[in-house]
Amino acid sequence: MVSSGKSKERRLWGVVLATGESQRVRKLALRVFSREGPAQYCPASGGPSLIEHTVNRVACLVAPERILTVIGNGHFVYLNPEVQLPGRLLEEPANRGTAAGVMLPLVYVLAQEPEATILILPSDHFVLPDEQFVPHLERAADLAECLPNRLVVLGVAPTRPQADFGWVEAGPFLEGMADFGARSVKRFYEEPSHEEAERFLQSGYYWNTRIMAVKARTLWTIGQQLFPGMLKRFENLLDLLKLINSGNASRDLEKLALRDVYRGLETANFSRRVLRASDWITLLPMSDLSSANWGHDGRVAARQMRSSYLRLA
Repeated sequence: MVSSGKSKERRLWGVVLATGESQRVRKLALRVFSREGPAQYCPASGGPSLIEHTVNRVACLVAPERILTVIGNGHFVYLNPEVQLPGRLLEEPANRGTAAGVMLPLVYVLAQEPEATILILPSDHFVLPDEQFVPHLERAADLAECLPNRLVVLGVAPTRPQADFGWVEAGPFLEGMADFGARSVKRFYEEPSHEEAERFLQSGYYWNTRIMAVKARTLWTIGQQLFPGMLKRFENLLDLLKLINSGNASRDLEKLALRDVYRGLETANFSRRVLRASDWITLLPMSDLSSANWGHDGRVAARQMRSSYLRLA
């Protein structure tokens, strides 16, 4: 495992998103692993599950008390009882889309450390070797601190015209950020046609990993602009958590307040809405990695997830 003392000393938090409920991938998991449930809880190549890999990867950079893993309602039953994940598990009371899945842990970060930087990782990526991937995460966190008003998205150079991946059209390199290789973003594309994907491959576009780094306050500001109704409800939870953390309210109120927030909460897709607003976003390419995502590639299950690796090119 890679460990960075610098990261663990600073106000860096890690959020792992593990709320996926893809029915197609559930069926693949049952067929290949003889285990029903969301893909992120299935063992990767006979070893730890994807969620375990992701949380452990975050733990290379982030202190355990600053790791939050968001799981779907009822997902506790899929967790391996023999494995103690670092950090805290947050169970959503209901599935309200990926926007709520991102804003929920953000509230917990803001209640405790409002000046924090956050790394956000989906739990359906499998990366080997960690020794060469984890430094990219740290670089993303560094860039988010250099550009505190922007959302940093990690991209990788594609190896094939994958039509069911997200793609990023990169803009010019950012002035003063040459050491990072950071670029502006012209546009994001979701699940293009095969012909479009072929054109993207030839034109030097990147695959979108959906791995992000951002200052907590900046993410809250983005949420207020794009999901104002949702953020108003989460603000009530934020106020309560501050009272609980200061000893002025009972921890017993937390679960009730969380259920109240989700009752009637709008369902919204974080990527679909946020990535349209590319003015906020900086692309950080990972030129030495290639990417695939199990949640979008049924062939992976049949090959014991080999093609889901973010693997060194």
